[in-house]
Amino acid sequence: MLRGEIEKYYEKNYDTLVKRYRATITGGGADAEDIVQEAFTNALHYATNPLRQIDNFEHWFNVILSNAAKKHLMREARMGMSEYDESMDEAVPMDEWGANMIATIKLEMLSMAPQQQDVVYLYYFREFKPREIADVSELSYAVISNTIKRFKEHIINKFGDVMKE
Repeated sequence: MLRGEIEKYYEKNYDTLVKRYRATITGGGADAEDIVQEAFTNALHYATNPLRQIDNFEHWFNVILSNAAKKHLMREARMGMSEYDESMDEAVPMDEWGANMIATIKLEMLSMAPQQQDVVYLYYFREFKPREIADVSELSYAVISNTIKRFKEHIINKFGDVMKE
């Protein structure tokens, strides 16, 4: 039964998930597809356990998907690889500390709900203003502002000492 639910979820949500991860995490299509495919493969593998009880399928799958993305980002960081990002063409060259901080922030984003990830990504990595994010999403300006504020506080609390150096 769980296998059938995974297959239906795959058919219905694959393209949306790839687009979300392409836009927010990887910056490229192939890596986003790899992450989503790895998550579905893992979900199918975990579904073979007859003792597995899933109360909230979507939450369960999002945890698997987030873990696949974290593994991908960690592999990429270990290998010193990063996907080409057109928006960085005219950016100031980044030192190793800055690159590691961005990778760490992306990992922190993965612990958030998908809509919150989108808000944080658009605000910090694509430099959208909160009003612009509200215009392109179903979220209110207040929710967007609150999400940005809470994420900023989380990062400062977790990495404040490192950021002051």
